[in-house]
Amino acid sequence: AGKQLQETTTYHYNAAGSLVKMETQSGNSIITRRVEAWSDRVQFAYAHFISASLSEHYSLYNYPLLSQLDRLPAKVSKLIKTGTAPEQVELVAETVYSISNHRIDKTVTNLTYHNHPNLNQTQEAIYTYY
Repeated sequence: AGKQLQETTTYHYNAAGSLVKMETQSGNSIITRRVEAWSDRVQFAYAHFISASLSEHYSLYNYPLLSQLDRLPAKVSKLIKTGTAPEQVELVAETVYSISNHRIDKTVTNLTYHNHPNLNQTQEAIYTYY
């Protein structure tokens, strides 16, 4: 059968040039990620936010996109529409960034799964610079 395209992602920007959403067509599903808030300006190493594989977050956390940014997403909602079913919010990821001198000191991320609250979690990361 050869190689076949599995997904396509379209990026949408507002009039100011900020990314507002990504729509991924995958089979008969449309996965929309809406960026609803951003961190303050920050300097960061892109490699720390990029997965080594094509993970489900690749549409947002990839080198071509991150290399253009001076902020990181603070709130992203993931919505899924399959076939003729109505679009549903699957996940909301909210990250609070502690930033000083344009460097991240700490992040606290809350993941809220609307249909599976037992999967909700909080992740904390502390950054150290040498």
